[in-house]
Amino acid sequence: MMLKLILLLITCVPLLFFDGVNFKKENARAKLMYGFFVAVMIYLSSIFIFEMRWPMLYDAADFLLGTPARLIVEFLHVTPH
Repeated sequence: MMLKLILLLITCVPLLFFDGVNFKKENARAKLMYGFFVAVMIYLSSIFIFEMRWPMLYDAADFLLGTPARLIVEFLHVTPH
């Protein structure tokens, strides 16, 4: 866990530091998008560091599209004679 945290700090801290220099000049829309990406980065980083089993994009897609996809596959399934 400590190695993952160090790797994350080495990667993200310089990125956030150098982006912060130009961040003050950006408009509200750019700040909102940047904040969204930082929130996603924190969410995925916490999953990576602490090895949590939290919902990912695959889980959301399976929840929304899984049942209709299974019904389509069952409908199109052909049994050989």
